[in-house]
Amino acid sequence: MFDQLLLHSRRFVVCGDFNAPGADGSSLDPQVESLLSRYNLVQLVHQPTHTAGNLFDVIITADCDCQIVTDMTVTQTCLSTDHYLVSCELQLTVERPSIVSFSYRDVKKIDLAAFRADLAQSDDLDVNACAELMNDELRQLMDCHAPIKQKVKWRGKNDYRWLSPEARAAKQL
Repeated sequence: MFDQLLLHSRRFVVCGDFNAPGADGSSLDPQVESLLSRYNLVQLVHQPTHTAGNLFDVIITADCDCQIVTDMTVTQTCLSTDHYLVSCELQLTVERPSIVSFSYRDVKKIDLAAFRADLAQSDDLDVNACAELMNDELRQLMDCHAPIKQKVKWRGKNDYRWLSPEARAAKQL
């Protein structure tokens, strides 16, 4: 997992219950600490997170990014009978998506029989006049059978790189 996180050269915070207590309530298992050291990662929780006095719950980030985690606290809460609540603030900027408005015709819902009938009833024109007026005639028919609709949607930088190709394909359905 750390290989993949570091490969993307993106900022990250890993948090969760590692269940790898060390010799005292402020350290992790030496093998976990060795792994973190190998990847130049920092574990930011330094006090017991379990009622037995062990450090189970961690917040880990790259050594060069540890300033993004601030106001880290460990508090007892009624949410768990044996774990404490670990909370922090992340100092990150968020790119807000922009709103885009667009128009479209729902041509999939056209009644083709009615459209063909209306097209057949349109005025007979010679080739030159037809070429000049085709846009107007077809636009009028489209307005009748597939009127222009207005929509607004959020458009922004969506980062789905963490999704597998199968998950990305499922989101597009």
